[in-house]
Amino acid sequence: MKNFENIKSQWENRTLPTPPPQGVDEILKKVKNLKQQQRYGQVILLLTVLVLVWFFFYIRAYNVSIVMLGLLMMIGALAVRMGIEYLSGIKRNNLNRSGDALSFRKQLKKYYRNRLWVHYLATPLLYALYTIGFVLLLPSFEESLSRGMYLYVLFSFIPILAVLAWVIIRQIKKELRMLKYLVNDDLQTE
Repeated sequence: MKNFENIKSQWENRTLPTPPPQGVDEILKKVKNLKQQQRYGQVILLLTVLVLVWFFFYIRAYNVSIVMLGLLMMIGALAVRMGIEYLSGIKRNNLNRSGDALSFRKQLKKYYRNRLWVHYLATPLLYALYTIGFVLLLPSFEESLSRGMYLYVLFSFIPILAVLAWVIIRQIKKELRMLKYLVNDDLQTE
């Protein structure tokens, strides 16, 4: 019987998350902020794809198979990422905001799990595919560019790749922090 009293005491003294003062309004504000950040990311991806497509035709990459493969890998990686972000946006917009807070929270958890998949599986694979595509371009750059320009492209790519990785990781952490705040508990509880 003592165990029961201990469990009962622990249950009564547990800390429950307090709902935000503004309730659903605060959550919707955070979701709107998240939506805006994702839209900025989509615009950047689209601009990058447009520049790569322009470059593809400008240098007539379709005439050299390895250059074509490298550029198509880079464009494809970004296009797939744009598709993932577009579908994620549709899922986010389809969250039922008119129901009770508990059902909205369950939907948000499902959305959060999907974003985890995107950030921890799809993003690194697409980043690697993009990098491999660029590396495939290096022999053609070496052949067609002056030695100094080739070395500039080669050595500037490394910090650009590092900065890009840092920006991606920072944005992922920021989004996951916000989603975790919105969900407000560990995913293991379900």
